[in-house]
Amino acid sequence: MSRLTTQMTFVVAGLRGPGLTGSDLATIEDAKLATTLRAGFETRADLITFTPQTSDGDRTVVKADDTGTHAAVAGEVRLDGTAATVGEMIPNAGAYLNVGGVMLRVGNLDSQDSRQYALDADAAAADIRSRMFIASAGVWVPGQPDLTVSSITVFADQRIETMTDNRNIQYTYRNASLARVLTDKDNTYPDGIWVPGLPENAVVTTLMADQRPASISGQSGRAYGVDRNGRWQSISEGPLDFDVVIYGSCLAGLTSLIRASLRGKRVCVLEPYRIFGGMTANGLCGVDKPSGGVTPETVVGGVTSSLYFARIGEIDGFENRHRPQAKTASRVTQELLDRYAAMSVTNIQLEGPMCFMASTRADGWRNIVGVFTAVGYITGRSFIDASYEMDLAAAVMGRNGYRYGRESFAETGEPNAGVQPQGIPANYGPDQGGGVGFQQYTGTIGVPTLDEVQALPLPIIVPDPLQTTGQGDKLVQAYNFRLSLTRDPANYMPLIKPYGYDIRFWATLAQKLANDRQGRPSTHQSWKICRGGGSYGYQEFTAGKKVNWNAMDALNFSADYSEASWKRRREIVEQHVLYQQSAMWGIANDPEALNYGLGYMQADWNDTTTPDNTGAMGPLGLPADEFQYSQFGAGWPEWCYVRETRRMIGKVTVTYFDQLDANLGGTPTKATSIGKWAYTWDVHAIQLTRKLNVGAGVLYTDRLREEGTPANVTDHTAAYEIPVEMILPHEQFKIANLVVPVCASMTHGAWAPGRLEMAYGVCGEAAGEIAAWLVDNPGRRAEDMPIALLQQRLVALGSIIH
Repeated sequence: MSRLTTQMTFVVAGLRGPGLTGSDLATIEDAKLATTLRAGFETRADLITFTPQTSDGDRTVVKADDTGTHAAVAGEVRLDGTAATVGEMIPNAGAYLNVGGVMLRVGNLDSQDSRQYALDADAAAADIRSRMFIASAGVWVPGQPDLTVSSITVFADQRIETMTDNRNIQYTYRNASLARVLTDKDNTYPDGIWVPGLPENAVVTTLMADQRPASISGQSGRAYGVDRNGRWQSISEGPLDFDVVIYGSCLAGLTSLIRASLRGKRVCVLEPYRIFGGMTANGLCGVDKPSGGVTPETVVGGVTSSLYFARIGEIDGFENRHRPQAKTASRVTQELLDRYAAMSVTNIQLEGPMCFMASTRADGWRNIVGVFTAVGYITGRSFIDASYEMDLAAAVMGRNGYRYGRESFAETGEPNAGVQPQGIPANYGPDQGGGVGFQQYTGTIGVPTLDEVQALPLPIIVPDPLQTTGQGDKLVQAYNFRLSLTRDPANYMPLIKPYGYDIRFWATLAQKLANDRQGRPSTHQSWKICRGGGSYGYQEFTAGKKVNWNAMDALNFSADYSEASWKRRREIVEQHVLYQQSAMWGIANDPEALNYGLGYMQADWNDTTTPDNTGAMGPLGLPADEFQYSQFGAGWPEWCYVRETRRMIGKVTVTYFDQLDANLGGTPTKATSIGKWAYTWDVHAIQLTRKLNVGAGVLYTDRLREEGTPANVTDHTAAYEIPVEMILPHEQFKIANLVVPVCASMTHGAWAPGRLEMAYGVCGEAAGEIAAWLVDNPGRRAEDMPIALLQQRLVALGSIIH
């Protein structure tokens, strides 16, 4: 099955407003220029220009390559951008650029000031929005055919009715997306055509007299109609049936898909987030690589390497194959889905015990039969939960089928188990007494007290939980947004002050930064931002003159995410957005940042004279070519980095000692190995608490305590082997056809190195092979697949298991 996924941008012109002309023009941008969206920082253009030819009632037909002229009307400009005199004969041909959903006339792009585009767009936005139909103008539509347009029919208000390409194939807008107007299947697209929002390829469309679709039939034979919310819904009876159903499209979901599909299985991928690709497509561009002298090539093979990372290297350059741009990760994800998936749908959240159906077998074990989704009831022979939240497996296995939080030291004996020691980090510094807590503040408007910060609507500080070292609890690692940032003026968008901004949201972070990680006072403070060594946070430079930034963990925020409803999870993510956007905007722009000792950092954020490691030179901001239509604002990822949630109760639970070098008493080799991995015991901090009673001999008794990172955080694991039993449910739950390669059976301590995308990809390959084997062996259980056969199939495609 093939889907046509070339990207394009469509813009309709002819609207009047500040800085705009009155010419009725339409332009199609080449797919390579799709990055000009929103901020318009592309400095070159290869635009096809259109001009009005004929009028028919309230429609205007627009055709290409007109060399004629017309009399200018009030407000028009010449091609060079200068104002035209009313009645002056000026060329019909012209080009427009889409800037933040506003159309701006483009004369000589090479001489344009890119930042002025953004200012012009803001000034024109109110006037334009009153006239623009967003579904048909200024919308970037991913996954569209590569078009050479011969004519466009628009209404008088510039909404598009239809557009026709040079093959005489017609397109129109459906549900804010460009879709082919189908009357029947033809030889041009023998496998049908992908319609945005439709969960499978379309073959036949039934149209009403006014050309609106009454229904679309897919390749499965099912019919779909549009519901009141503008979403395609199945209107056929019966299920959407597949061999393998995968929930989640992170690297484990993708490698599971590839492996099962290569075994001839028909696979459906359901993604709970708004975009496919997991965290790598959501901003985790610096993919964590094995450490301790272990290279990716010695532990990560199979299709993880040959089809995912190798393809990234083809696009972003071999040296960047493990640090893709987010848009590259999204592109590769979509390519793999198009090639291997029979159906793939985003924004499908499975939730609670009513989201699935199961049948009980004669041997007392259960088979998952199907899941209920927004696009219909979907059935399968085997199921893979490759999500970060483990919602499908949790629903099927029940509350006793997983753990989350930290096991106690008494339970596991691991040195990094449970609550970590109760010390007071020097980087928060001595407070001013009386709960003020911000020693470095030098301003005059009044430093916030710890009481004020603790009373904020964000959980910046929580009360002292009065825990003891080694105690278990239900807390998980902190989350944050992994961001792509840039200093490239041609791709730069400034940070936007978030609605509801309050400097108190990040006052505790300011105190930590002002004291530096070595406890130096602010007078010696010299933090840089995204410039390599000596910079705040972790950064990795990628293609496109970007840097992937890992900083500003939101301690305390993730406490109830694991078992939360999807509504509550979104609230938690929105809290992360407000916190991180406030901290970034505040450091970069708030004059009060100087009073917290962050003057050097603010100056470096806005520096325009010093090039960074990519050679880019300018203030630091968000890239205009990433996440143009994010729900949290252009340039911002669609979801935060979910580092830890549930962990399945599996046949075997991997612990710290299974990852420890054999010379130190560990057991890193396994007869049932499905792959290898190596990293550090990297646990991010978990909570920021207010400790009221530090103890005798301590000057201040109202202090902040950051807790969760163990002392062995930088110690390296062995190149340990991953047992297949880790991704299989424990037999007590009697689930025959489920595999869980992401939220696998590990302790909190073992999760620290095992929680990374490359490791997920390795586990996903085994999951796909097991799922495919189950389809070929009805009546068997996932744990019944002979380990020798599984290992043989893994190695045959390059996996490294020993």
